[in-house]
Amino acid sequence: MAAWFDNAIDCRRRDDTVRDAIHTLRKYDFDTIAVCGVSGLLLGPILAYEMGKRLVVVRKKDDSSHSCSMIEGYCGDKYVIVDDLIASGATVNLIRQHLASGLATNGSPPECVGFYGYYDTAYYLERKGKCDLVGINFLNLCPAPSNA
Repeated sequence: MAAWFDNAIDCRRRDDTVRDAIHTLRKYDFDTIAVCGVSGLLLGPILAYEMGKRLVVVRKKDDSSHSCSMIEGYCGDKYVIVDDLIASGATVNLIRQHLASGLATNGSPPECVGFYGYYDTAYYLERKGKCDLVGINFLNLCPAPSNA
């Protein structure tokens, strides 16, 4: 039986997952990858490094692991949220809320370009419209922007 995180942990599947993510994400204009929790940290740092992007980690409310800061790293002007999937939308909303309270390099809150999920695209199609999300682009379900 396959484990939940096989796409990120198994080295052969991880390489394919990273390659697929880079292929999709390079079509969008952003400078930061935002993650939260283990599921985001499994691929977020790899993607940030491979794509030359900043990485920002938003901690969940009760996570006091080695830091009292809710945000680690620096968010640029435009960010993409990377995680395994969206179940309720709580993690995506937490990231957006915390990053909206800070100022980007242009002096205004950073813009969320969208969400990239690396687990199962069919799951998003089922969840889309059932989550507590407003104005989020599902990047692995959307057509590439026309100006890319």
